[in-house]
Amino acid sequence: MSGARSATIDPAILAQLERAQLETADEREWWAIDARRLARRVAEDVGLGAHAAAIGAVADRAVGHAAPEERVFLIGAAFYRASRGATNRLAAFERLCCIASDMARAWACTSLLADPAIEPRDHIVLITRFATDRSPRVRATAAETLRRVLQRADAAVVDEARARLGGDDDPRIRACLAAALCAAGGADGG
Repeated sequence: MSGARSATIDPAILAQLERAQLETADEREWWAIDARRLARRVAEDVGLGAHAAAIGAVADRAVGHAAPEERVFLIGAAFYRASRGATNRLAAFERLCCIASDMARAWACTSLLADPAIEPRDHIVLITRFATDRSPRVRATAAETLRRVLQRADAAVVDEARARLGGDDDPRIRACLAAALCAAGGADGG
């Protein structure tokens, strides 16, 4: 969804946002969401209900103590940890990727960073899914997630990302790669 709805957030809209039924219209709505409530609801909705309390506890700590821009990474990691032993892990992840809530889709993106089994090259491929998301907040999360991947990647992976920057047909993927490479110090060869 694009564009602001109004100067104040209608309580009915906020309730829909916190039930993962609606995407935010702007940054104001994004920051107005009670991430604790949303995390518990989303855990139920994607099939990780048995872990809703644990995910909610992480969200409680994140909202209470973490910098706002770090919350999405902490809650995403909680979704990763909750799904590790779940028999429906891939289905839960796919539902998280496709849910109406853009904040929850951002958690799906950041959950990839928590998985130590994913190689940096594979992260780049997986994160591009979020670089093409309709929400600018999910796209920004994808760029920050990719930046973190590139910071810990070896030079060959950074070079591959740089090469892909010039060759990808989708301008949203190019923008994500450019933002991540610049922030990681790799856009100009260093």
